[in-house]
Amino acid sequence: MKTSLAFLFVALTSAAFAIEPDRPQTRLAQIEKLEFADFFAGTSLDAQWKVGKGKWETTDGTLRGSELAADKHGAVVRLPFKL
Repeated sequence: MKTSLAFLFVALTSAAFAIEPDRPQTRLAQIEKLEFADFFAGTSLDAQWKVGKGKWETTDGTLRGSELAADKHGAVVRLPFKL
């Protein structure tokens, strides 16, 4: 008897939470939309990139950063843009 009452309670509460027609579906990420792409075709970064620390270079379409001993800080670069 206790088992069937517990099952009934779980079933009813699950059904109550499942039916929410006014609640919008939320998504943390939209994978269909590309926000930014850079293929680093040249040998240096574009002016839009802001270099903070370190040495930055582009090779074979990739961006590579390395720490400079004089900075005493890991390499840092950023690209400011609005989402």
